[in-house]
Amino acid sequence: MTLRTLSPLLLALGLIFAGCGDDDGGTTGTTPMDMDTPMEMNIVETAQALTADTTNGLSFATLLSVATDAGLAATLSTTENITVFAPTDEAFADISDIVAGLTPEQVDSVLRYHVLPSVARAADLSNTTLTMFSGEDAVVSIDTTPPTIAGAEITVTDVEASNGVIHVVTSVLIPPTLRP
Repeated sequence: MTLRTLSPLLLALGLIFAGCGDDDGGTTGTTPMDMDTPMEMNIVETAQALTADTTNGLSFATLLSVATDAGLAATLSTTENITVFAPTDEAFADISDIVAGLTPEQVDSVLRYHVLPSVARAADLSNTTLTMFSGEDAVVSIDTTPPTIAGAEITVTDVEASNGVIHVVTSVLIPPTLRP
């Protein structure tokens, strides 16, 4: 699989998980968009809306594209009570050389490593280990500012969607089994 083939997949992943940004530059504890908007959009629709809103400084086009190409967008749209740790397009650009060498199965594993099969708002997070949709564990640390998951900073939290919540992260989370 080439980077050209993976780019749309990563774009989808970025958008799906990116339904989280904020109007004041993405600081921890803030949420994007006009939060007076009713929670009628699912996680994918929320990520798409955040990407379309150029005033929030966030883009999840790569995440959305990758998730769509991997067949995960439908799951993220319909699965209830999930948390998505959404990397931005910039996060995907930082690892484009790594992604280029991934198989479709590995891309799927990376995407599922961004999804927690339960709702975890910022207030629910603690120094703990979470088991992600991929079946692999991710370590959360709240002793840092901002808090981290699997080493990635969580910069925007608690972006509500009809089927869960999104948190924006600064890096693409790589499952332990795919790390060098």
